[in-house]
Amino acid sequence: WLVETFASRSVRFDRIFAWEAKPVVQKDLYEEMPISVIDVISYFNVPVSSDPSSKFSPLRLIRDLTRPKDFVVLKLDIDNSPIENALVQQILHDSSLSSRIDVMFFEHHYDSPALMNGYGWARSGIGQTMAKSYNLFFKLRSLGILAHSWV
Repeated sequence: WLVETFASRSVRFDRIFAWEAKPVVQKDLYEEMPISVIDVISYFNVPVSSDPSSKFSPLRLIRDLTRPKDFVVLKLDIDNSPIENALVQQILHDSSLSSRIDVMFFEHHYDSPALMNGYGWARSGIGQTMAKSYNLFFKLRSLGILAHSWV
């Protein structure tokens, strides 16, 4: 969806980093990808790390492999709230990261009666509220990141 949506606005990704913690059948995964994605993807079938120096930290890759003038889109949805929240805090407190991320899609889990039953948010958003979520997105946008909720 992201690749197609941005392509419709004449934005072509020249590099895509993607993670999936669950083991997948590589052949099946790549058969579904269009050639335009195959040509630019770096795929990691390991869990994301929130350690800023880890070789599996998506933020380390952004910091080390991009320049401030690059157009960087980050989609953060790994269904592990502690790691996601740690990554967002790194972005908020490190200008070498926030200055490089232009657009961000983030599924911020928070306690919500409307989202609890059947959506898995009841346990993963403990201590988070809708107000805290709005505040978090406000902070990201204040840093110049076009941050959008991803659900």
